[in-house]
Amino acid sequence: EKLEPILHLQEKEEQEKPFDIYHYAEHILNRFTQKDKAVLDFPHVVVGDQYSDSPKIHTARSFLALLQLCNNGNVELQHQSGLVSEKAPLTVR
Repeated sequence: EKLEPILHLQEKEEQEKPFDIYHYAEHILNRFTQKDKAVLDFPHVVVGDQYSDSPKIHTARSFLALLQLCNNGNVELQHQSGLVSEKAPLTVR
């Protein structure tokens, strides 16, 4: 009984397309063009409305692609000093 929810999630994940980091990275970079902005709020970059059917897995995949883009120097994460919160959000530029 307790394993059924986990098995259901695993079955749903197995139905997803294989992870293509380049696809997610391209999607993130395209969001800047679509919004015509140099700086975007972190949630608007990582949590896209394109993936509303299964947001958790796509949020994780987008975040991983974003970290790779940061590592490559394509984008930069910015934050005011202190903890990340609604008053001091994380932004991507």
